[in-house]
Amino acid sequence: MGKSSLRQKIETFLVVTVITLLVWLYAEGRNVTTYTNEPVPVKFVSGDGEGLTISPDGPQRVLVSFEGSTAMKQALETVTADGPIALPVVEQPNAPSAVQNIVMKDALNTSVLRELGIQVTATDPAVLPVTVRRLVSVQMQVEAIVSDVELATTSAVEPERVQVKVPAPLASLAEELSLTARVTEEDLADLPANTPRAVSVRLELPEPLRDQPVELTTRNAAVTVTVRKQTDTITLTSMPIHINAPPLLLRRYRIDLPEDQVVIRDVKLSGPSDAIAAIRDKQFRVWAELRPTADELDAGMDQAQLFPHLPPRVRIDSPLPRVPVNVTRLE
Repeated sequence: MGKSSLRQKIETFLVVTVITLLVWLYAEGRNVTTYTNEPVPVKFVSGDGEGLTISPDGPQRVLVSFEGSTAMKQALETVTADGPIALPVVEQPNAPSAVQNIVMKDALNTSVLRELGIQVTATDPAVLPVTVRRLVSVQMQVEAIVSDVELATTSAVEPERVQVKVPAPLASLAEELSLTARVTEEDLADLPANTPRAVSVRLELPEPLRDQPVELTTRNAAVTVTVRKQTDTITLTSMPIHINAPPLLLRRYRIDLPEDQVVIRDVKLSGPSDAIAAIRDKQFRVWAELRPTADELDAGMDQAQLFPHLPPRVRIDSPLPRVPVNVTRLE
């Protein structure tokens, strides 16, 4: 067999193979099949540029019935493997409601499925409600709130104002409200006293905006606080002793203290800073009380227990001593 004859046979075989393949592909493309309830992921996206918020904003699963070839179905599977089918929606400014009922059959037939040659015949659900709102930017004040902690100075917050995107109908309301930068006691647990420190906290939306599609340019604020020392101490050089007894007993008995023990020396007190400050500034007078009873006086007591008169939560570091007394019956 000559070389030319062999070459001709090979060429003939290749031509027949190519023609057969083309015929098969053509037949396959023309072989239309009806597919029922095929799960197709879709996602609604803005068809009107930026500034729209769409809910639901994540992928949705739709059961789609369509007509197409096996190759078309394979192409659809390839497309959806890369992500959900994008379905653009636009704002309807004059509509009575922000909710739009999207007919899924029509939406899919104008999507990438049309480019694949797929004809959608039905969907489940047939209609999906979509909320489409336009967002506008407003400036909102930031208010710092410190819970359950005494501050020596007023808190400072940075930034003082934050740009927030809100649905257009809520713009006027949002401008009258404030974002909250809330500092809790836990946030300040490790801060030194009497030293300014900045604490980063999450911004909180006001109640009317919490369930709305809102976008903040920043989610945190820095609150500068100076924590007041929570407790303090003071040592009094002297604390006077007062006799506290019913007038009837004081008419029957005279109670005398030794001249060198009418006061208690070097009394150390501790307690809340504001209470200690009140004692130091003489806004609250403190003393020790001798409180004799009728039985003690009748028995001829020669020593008495002392009781401190102090602001709430202030305590004496050491127990008060018992003091000698001289009791004289007057009648």
